[in-house]
Amino acid sequence: MVTPPLTDGAVESVERRSVMEVVGGRELRLTVVEESIVHSELTGYDELFFVDASGLTSLSECDGAKFTALVAPKIAQLMTISF
Repeated sequence: MVTPPLTDGAVESVERRSVMEVVGGRELRLTVVEESIVHSELTGYDELFFVDASGLTSLSECDGAKFTALVAPKIAQLMTISF
């Protein structure tokens, strides 16, 4: 999972920390990487989602590219947040 660092404008929040812990934890065992992301790179990812106080939102499309929700529902289930 790639997420922008706080220095690039990501907001430090309970939700962000929780997702990073679930993704990197023993349930999913994925690597969490904090690096700058530019808009033009978004269509190169397999899945796009964001988390805020309202819950987890999976994006089905970005700039004409279609995405599936594979990891986001698992994260939402493990965190028991809205999807």
